[in-house]
Parts: sequence; C-alpha cells; structure tokens
Amino acid sequence: MTTKGKDIEILSFSLPKKIVSEIDELSQEVGYTTRSELIRDALRSFIRSKSDIEKIKGKVEGVIVLLYQHSADNKVSELRHKHMDVIKSFMHSDFRERASKCCDILIFNADAKRVRKILYEFEAITKVEAVQLFIA
Repeated sequence: MTTKGKDIEILSFSLPKKIVSEIDELSQEVGYTTRSELIRDALRSFIRSKSDIEKIKGKVEGVIVLLYQHSADNKVSELRHKHMDVIKSFMHSDFRERASKCCDILIFNADAKRVRKILYEFEAITKVEAVQLFIA
C-alpha cells in the first residue's frame, strides 16, 4: 500500500487491553494523532537501541538493570547464576507497595558478544518487563 509516496504495510496484532489503554493515554499526552504514529516511533527507538548494542565491541564493563514480576524470579536467578563468571556483583530488591515486582542490578565485565547474549537471554524470559544496559 502506498500512502503519500511512502510504502506502508499494514500489520495486525493483538495487545492486552491494559497496554492499548496506556498507548491511548500516552498518544494523547504526547500529541500523537494516531496509535500507529506512537507505535512506529516506539519501534524505531527499539530498533535504534538494538543497533547500538550490536555496535559494541571488545571487552566491556557496565551494569544491567532488570525489572520483572516476582513469578519470574527463579528463571532470572538461574540465568544470573549461569553467567556468574562475568557478573562480578549484583543486588536484588523486592518492590511490594504497588506490585509484586523485583529489581536486579548486575555489574559485569565481559566481551561485548557475551554481554549481548546475556542481555537477550534476560529479555526472552517471560514476565521480565525491562532490561537496560549501561556501559561504563
């Protein structure tokens, strides 16, 4: 389909009602005129972020911050222990006031390829809501 000289492909996918509600609220708050604009912008940001991670080379040090539902704790712990040879230190905290969530802060020193592997493994765990990488 072509719209205003741009190639556009229409996708159809399902989202939980809560996320749709958040998209609608954010669209209005930020000033997007359609959901599609917000979703396109979010996807561009996601792709740019992944591209930046892929560009990291050599030995790196930094921090990975995880936010996840408490029910994912066993899987997160298992993966963290699997990589303890490069995770030099970590901190865990439970958040209980508004939701049953956990936060881990992992300090690492490893080859960039290994860091990407670890990062993507954490992102693949169901109920891990956020994974942020910070290179020192």
